Amino acid sequence: MELKGKKIEFDLEEFLPLLLSDKQEGFRRIAEQFLNTVMEKEFESFIGAEKHERSDERSDYRNGHKERQLKTTLGELNLLRPYARNRRFETKLFENSSRIDKALASMIVESYLKGVSTRKVEAVISELDIELSHTTVSNLSHELDELVAK
Repeated sequence: MELKGKKIEFDLEEFLPLLLSDKQEGFRRIAEQFLNTVMEKEFESFIGAEKHERSDERSDYRNGHKERQLKTTLGELNLLRPYARNRRFETKLFENSSRIDKALASMIVESYLKGVSTRKVEAVISELDIELSHTTVSNLSHELDELVAK
């Protein structure tokens, strides 16, 4: 995957064999690379300069990145969250403290509302090749209980 101006180009030779042999893994890898590319572009806009670019508009400097996992309905995505030296970068793709994407959290909450036990929800999610403890499922359910109580 390569970013050219405002377009992202996919290398079919890289993704096509994977998609044909394992759709789930193929889509997971595409999503992973796509989100990393979008986050990189968002970060460049945040600091006002591309990688290795000298610019008068630059407002901060790169300070490395941190690997983080985001659990999604496609599986676990390995993302590289960039850091700025002097300011905190917050991506709009996901909440900084979140480890689970909103679609997966919605699925868990919906199951809970329909009376499915947390252990059964965990079993269903594990069938999607997503490791999620019953404690995490339970915590999401408790958050929902608090919202309903309010």
